[in-house]
Amino acid sequence: MTPTRVQPHPGALRVERLPDGRRQLVRDLRVDVSRDVDGSDIVDIPRDFVTDYSSLPWGTRWLVHWSRVDVAGVVHDYLYRCGGKVRDTYPKGQSDRIWRWIALSGDRRAWRYQAWLGWFALRLFGWWAFRRRDARAYTDKADQSKSCPRNWRIRLARVLVILAGVLGALGIVFGGAPLLRSACPWTICILPSLPLWPFLLLLLLVAAVLWALPGEPSRQTEEA
Repeated sequence: MTPTRVQPHPGALRVERLPDGRRQLVRDLRVDVSRDVDGSDIVDIPRDFVTDYSSLPWGTRWLVHWSRVDVAGVVHDYLYRCGGKVRDTYPKGQSDRIWRWIALSGDRRAWRYQAWLGWFALRLFGWWAFRRRDARAYTDKADQSKSCPRNWRIRLARVLVILAGVLGALGIVFGGAPLLRSACPWTICILPSLPLWPFLLLLLLVAAVLWALPGEPSRQTEEA
């Protein structure tokens, strides 16, 4: 379903061109991408954010001129680099749909076939950019830390999964079958009388809970 309103405010997109061809915001950008009349889904992008404007993968940018998708590209770049860092805040699928919605809005909007083809290209080839989380999104790294949502839960969950895997592998290598027994060698036990497998299950359970928790919303910046 297309949102009922996709509106940048409080003003037009303001950028300056960098030597490498990318653009840097010179003022904060706030975009309303609400999906219904009563709802409100605001994306706040701080000034100094750096974007390539189009957001489409190389080789597909000929589909639509950047001037038709400039706002869509800025918002999409921000969601990939900031909103996508926290699970369930702005995952890749939603970020790609928002690009299509914004591309279809405004006075200089893209043609419908351009928006859908661009969205399809993002769905197919956008995974590398989504996972890379470009550290160059800000010229000042302090701005990145205060404007991007933190993903400490995801990082901790990954550490717990890796720890459980390492301990489990050591238990299998050095203990073998006794891994499942109540009495086992010290190499696969937390304590002499406590087997390792309940501890591994606990680690995985905590990791699953951390991974499933909703992400922290982006901190809104003050309007210039």
